[in-house]
Amino acid sequence: MAEITAEAVKDLRERTGAGFMDCKRALVETEGDVDKAVVLLRERAGGLSRRADEAAEEAERMQRRLAEVAERQREAGESWAGLRTFSADRAPVVGFDARASQFFWLAGQGGCGIETSAALAEIAADLLLDGATQRFDASALEPRRFTEPRPRAPLP
Repeated sequence: MAEITAEAVKDLRERTGAGFMDCKRALVETEGDVDKAVVLLRERAGGLSRRADEAAEEAERMQRRLAEVAERQREAGESWAGLRTFSADRAPVVGFDARASQFFWLAGQGGCGIETSAALAEIAADLLLDGATQRFDASALEPRRFTEPRPRAPLP
């Protein structure tokens, strides 16, 4: 297996505009061959652009919804409201999406955003900048826990 250097990832990012982790994965898959990695990333770009379009549509839908909530709050007078996002397992979701690797999740704080935002922001910054964090075993927060099969405990 070829050693993947930070310089090779940087070069690939500059040539393709792809995200850090996409470039690193492409280099691993092509055993460090930057030219093959460029081709691989370009082949994958079609699927990413469709997902990006879907994400943009979802963002527009959420923006309209937030505007509706804001308007209702204005009509109600002095009050405060926030959106509480919950994940299926009630734990925060922090990390890159396995299906859209340039999408980073930081959601699911379930009404505890004020209490958890500082710690989760530091974990998110570590993951975004370094690809890992030493603060906490963040694997329990990864979005892939919802898309990858998990081993089940045997029934008693």
